[in-house]
Amino acid sequence: MEREAKSILWAILSSFWISVMLCAVRYLSQHYNPFVIVFWRSLFALLFMMPWLFRNGITKIKTDKIGLYFLRAIIGIVAMTTWFYALGILLLPQATALSFTAPIFSSIAAIIFLKEKPGIRRWSAIIIGFLGSLVIIRPGMGEFNYAIFLVLFSTTLWALAAVVIKKLANTEDPKAIIFYMSLLITPLALPLAVIYWQSISPIDLMWLAFVGFTSNLAHLALTRAMSGAELSVILPFDFIRLIFVGVFAYIIFGDKTNIYDIIGSAIIISSSIYIAKRELLLKKKVKLNPKYDI
Repeated sequence: MEREAKSILWAILSSFWISVMLCAVRYLSQHYNPFVIVFWRSLFALLFMMPWLFRNGITKIKTDKIGLYFLRAIIGIVAMTTWFYALGILLLPQATALSFTAPIFSSIAAIIFLKEKPGIRRWSAIIIGFLGSLVIIRPGMGEFNYAIFLVLFSTTLWALAAVVIKKLANTEDPKAIIFYMSLLITPLALPLAVIYWQSISPIDLMWLAFVGFTSNLAHLALTRAMSGAELSVILPFDFIRLIFVGVFAYIIFGDKTNIYDIIGSAIIISSSIYIAKRELLLKKKVKLNPKYDI
């Protein structure tokens, strides 16, 4: 219980840093091209990881999974670019609420790429999760914003990245995974950033460094959370991210969270928790009965 309590605190801390980072990205997205932001974000994230590399030595990043790391980087650069672009258009609470669909897409990606065999219960949870996203989007009610598709597309890519990370995590150091992400994305993002290059004020350069720093903190906190507790324990506290974002976005940008975002997010999170619990149960049952219905 003490270990799980610490993991919950790490999960809350991760949600806090993600929320702070999103506010910084929202501000920067209103002034700079997303390719430029992705490059600087990755560069600063890499620089902030260098002390860890110097302290632990190059042996920590030796790997025979470089192909998976490249795949993770390519997915990540597209996901970040579309996500940052959408943040400059949508209200921050709505974009955050839609991002809760990530576990739903991760489950679908695991079915497709990891050959997991879902049962009627998991498919039901996935469908309910999508219904939650429809509550947030509310098609046919008011003006539809195309940036919603960018968020869902980005979230789908993050789900694919999660599948790759799941494979890497079996043998790789969590900090090495974060290090390689920045190491590979930085040169990949540079040519695109050069095409859309913009002069950056010293203050905004500090904000870009802040984005890289907080993204590392968020990833490390999440890694610690997941190392001490099952996903089904951590997921309920992901909902706190909407609270943090709602408060910060209202104070800084005047963005308001509506009841549809809250209800839709609650439905999606509930569905994600159910999927996580079924996956945990699967681990205990699959050895006894490979056809166990998840």
